[in-house]
Amino acid sequence: MPSSDIPTFCRRCGAESKPGRSNFYQIRIEATCAPDPVIDTSAQSLNIEEALAEAAKFTEQELMDMVYRETIFFLCGACYAHWIEEPTG
Repeated sequence: MPSSDIPTFCRRCGAESKPGRSNFYQIRIEATCAPDPVIDTSAQSLNIEEALAEAAKFTEQELMDMVYRETIFFLCGACYAHWIEEPTG
């Protein structure tokens, strides 16, 4: 939990955490790019110039987010009970 000096709010309903009540859950989501097998055929191979040209279409942050991203948020007990059963819903 963050410092008790800083108020914590539920990301879903906006309820404020009450210090010392342990009524909030910290949710940490870590997403990484799934490793695809390397298929090396002459028709599908990408040369370095093409790869750099493709990468130049994105910002540095966009490229990093395509590989790894982490987010942390807080949910109150009631919202957590709903979220944990259906996290993508």
